[in-house]
Order: sequence, then structure tokens, then C-alpha cells
Amino acid sequence: MSYPRNAASPERIAIGPVILIADGTPQSSGVTVTVRGQGGAEAGSAGTIAYGATGVIVYYTPTQAETDFTSFTVIASKAGCIPVCVTIITSASATPGYAGVDWGFVANKTTTNALTNTSIITTQDVNAKTWNGLTTVALPLVPTVAGRTLDVSATGEAGVDWANVGSPTTTLALTGTTIAVTQKVDVDTIKTNPVVNGGTITLPTNATLASTTNITAGTVTTATNLTNAPTVGDFTATMKTSIGTAVAASAVASVTGNVGGNVTGSVGSVTGAVGSVTGNVGGLVAGTVAGVTPSTAAQVAAVLTTALADVYAANGVAPTLQQAIMAIHQMLMDFAISSTSYTVKKLDNSATAFVVTLDSATTPTSAVRT
Repeated sequence: MSYPRNAASPERIAIGPVILIADGTPQSSGVTVTVRGQGGAEAGSAGTIAYGATGVIVYYTPTQAETDFTSFTVIASKAGCIPVCVTIITSASATPGYAGVDWGFVANKTTTNALTNTSIITTQDVNAKTWNGLTTVALPLVPTVAGRTLDVSATGEAGVDWANVGSPTTTLALTGTTIAVTQKVDVDTIKTNPVVNGGTITLPTNATLASTTNITAGTVTTATNLTNAPTVGDFTATMKTSIGTAVAASAVASVTGNVGGNVTGSVGSVTGAVGSVTGNVGGLVAGTVAGVTPSTAAQVAAVLTTALADVYAANGVAPTLQQAIMAIHQMLMDFAISSTSYTVKKLDNSATAFVVTLDSATTPTSAVRT
């Protein structure tokens, strides 16, 4: 028989009749029950003794502790009587009517059964190694290295490690994805890729535009220190008009200093005093000077009556008209001869303007500046 082990409310046990030796009468009172658990000693009962009406059977209801053995023996006895006993084999289940199962002794244990009315308790532990060895069920997600975990959100989304994304170079149309305006961008990547923008590009203070190649459209509002200008091509018609207007509005007289090159082409409508151009015009003025107003007598007189500067050309250098006149004037008006040296003085009668060397101290026939 199978008896529930360690049940909170143990089932009643029918031990049998206790017979008086003298006359064979079944006893209905005064019977003592002794309980002995497997591996334990005999002990007086702590449960309830009862007697049946038919045949005077002795019944015993043990306590929970008395049933907590793989088996236990119940003995009913009385002085002068023949004792009776029964051994109870308990089951693994504490619920009456259920017996424990040892899978080692189950026949055909690999047979598939539809446990449609059986519920597995949610707290039941599962042997992961055994589970992963199954081939007939949908296996759960497991890490390739034991002990690693997957970060899953409350709504079931898993975290992504970009270093472990399959086919990371595949082009995807992220049409439903919006990049936050606060997202930082890799500047090194931008520098190596063209920037396409239909609006305005604003650079921060002290920023440098690394390459200006192929800026083919749009308006550059303000350009400071334009360098590396193109050497081919031409200005647009609008740019030419703007440059012409700016030049026309400027005063030619504002050009001061020496003009050292050749002025070629047509100089049209030059009016007023040429004296407004200061400095030396060192090159050739070629072409047509159209519309130059002739100098008046007063202007010519002013040129002729203006004192010349006390300047002289260097030895071997072609003189200006002013330098040539001053050299001739001083050779006639202020000089000193000593042996073969003909020293010409400046207007102060002291400083030397230049020296001419004669070929003879007594009868010179030639002279050369030294």
C-alpha cells in the first residue's frame, strides 16, 4: 500500500482486532498503540485510537511527525491479548491518492505524451544544459560565452553592440529615423566628404574652410584676404560693371609714388593739371593721349621759374633732365682744379657733387668722371 508521507492531516489506519488469549474475545478498549518509524525506536503513540463496531477493529490516526518516514510500523497491544501490527510504506507525495515516481524505473520514458492538462509551475528550475541539447523545441537565446547577459528593455528591445552588427556596411534607408539636432558629427569625416547644402553655410569664429575647390554657385557675401585666386577664366559681366564703377569713382590723383612700368593703350579724356600726378613716371607712355588740355603760358612759366633740386646722377647712371642741368650748371659755376682732379661742388660751395679726372695736369685734352 502507499500512504502519504508527512501529510498535514494523516489518513486513518486500520490495524486489526486485538484478541484476548483466555477466550478469544476482541478488545474494544484499553488497547495501547506503539509507533516505530524506519530507522527509529518504538515510541508511544501520540495520535488517536478508535474501535470499530463490526468485529471490533482497532483504528489509529497518527500525527504528521509519525508519518515522516519512508515507512513506519503501528502495533496495537493489550495485556493478556495477542498483539496485532501493520507496516505502512509511504509515498513521496503528501497528498492522499498520489504516489511519487522514480524516472529510473519508468518504462518507455522517451515516449512523447500530450500533457494538455498539465501546467508547469513558473518557479520550476530548468536544466539549461539539458534544454540546449534538445532538437525538437524552439531553443531560447543563449550567449556564445557562458555567463554573459543580454540587456533587454521592459518592452522587449535588446541593446545593440555596433562592433557585432552583421553586414555593417550595408546601405539602409533610415526614412523613419530622425537624427537629433544636438547630435555631434565627426569633423574628420566631413572634411573628406563633399557637403551639399541648399541653404546657408555658417562657419564658427576662427574656423577654417579647408578646401574651396569647385564652389560653383551661390553668393559669397564677404571675402577677406582672398588668396590663391584662379589664374584662368574671366570676371562675370556683373563683376566687370561693379569694378568699372568703382574705378571711375576714384581719383587718379590719389596715385602717388613712382610708376615704374610702361603705360600702353589709350588714355582718354585726361583734363586738368598733369602736376596732380606726384612722383616719377619711369616707363614709356605709349599709345594715344586723347583730350589732354594744352598747358597755359602760366603753367609753362611756372615750370621754367621753379628752382631745381640740388641732385646729381650717380656715376655711370643716365641722369634725369633735372640732374643733367644741375651737373652742367655746377661744372661752370662752382669747381676746383687740383692737378688732374676737377672737383664739382654742390650749391653750398662746400660739399662735392662729383669729380672729373683730367688726362693731364697742364695740357688736358679729355676728362672722365670718376
